Amino acid sequence: MDELINLPKIKTPLAKRIFDIFGSVFALILFSPVILLIIISMMIEQVFFPSARGPIFYYETRISFGEEFKIIKFRIFKISALKTAPQEEGCLHTKELEKNKINLTYLGRFLRRTYLDELPQFFNILKGR
Repeated sequence: MDELINLPKIKTPLAKRIFDIFGSVFALILFSPVILLIIISMMIEQVFFPSARGPIFYYETRISFGEEFKIIKFRIFKISALKTAPQEEGCLHTKELEKNKINLTYLGRFLRRTYLDELPQFFNILKGR
């Protein structure tokens, strides 16, 4: 992974950055009721299913434009599954976890299937990542 971090930095054109900011703000406003509903649903699930307890959001290290950054997603995995996930050079490999439905929370299965676990990534776009 170190060889990826040492890549030359890529400058984002100003017009694209402005488009990204306006687009992500618009999307966050548009999807804010859905995001709020997901957060409330996750909190309710944690009350009834102890295996689903844990943080609402999940952070994963990725590389973009030659820089490391953390993406943010809704946590769809049980904490016990994340602790046993295979790691390589400090990176979790969650694709293997997704294949076994036992590793996912009940709400996580729905979020993964509908790609709603990706909604918090608009915050990454807003930050320029």
